[in-house]
Amino acid sequence: MCLPLPLLETTKTKNNKTMNTKRIFSAVVAFVFTVALAFGLQVGSASAAPDASLSQLSQGGTLIAQLYGGWSTYSSDITPEAYEVFEKAIEPLDGVDYEPVAFATQVVAGINYRFFSNATVVYPNAPHKAAMIEIYQPLEGDPSITSILPIL
Repeated sequence: MCLPLPLLETTKTKNNKTMNTKRIFSAVVAFVFTVALAFGLQVGSASAAPDASLSQLSQGGTLIAQLYGGWSTYSSDITPEAYEVFEKAIEPLDGVDYEPVAFATQVVAGINYRFFSNATVVYPNAPHKAAMIEIYQPLEGDPSITSILPIL
């Protein structure tokens, strides 16, 4: 049986719409998955098996798996190691006192630190400000400040 040409085109159009919908859905799922990986992966229990591509941080009894390149969650418990990196990096700065409040890390070829800090210009009755300080700690060598962003 031969179908009329307009009916064939309608069937073909419906198939194309279905295929386009599937492609769009697949693209959205891939995008969401990529964003989730970019911001890090959190594992709620310590029963998850460690992987060679994950660095593990213990925070409040919960195991957090951090993918290389992804930022950890912020912690107000500044570790001695993080505080030492902070102090060493800001040591040469004059004119502003910085005090870390919270920090996050990013595992790269070394470690990037991002510190949310209180900033006070060194003069009487100076207003308190906030700043985001990013510091890179190479595998070997001293840490260096990569950016200081004032928070308004």
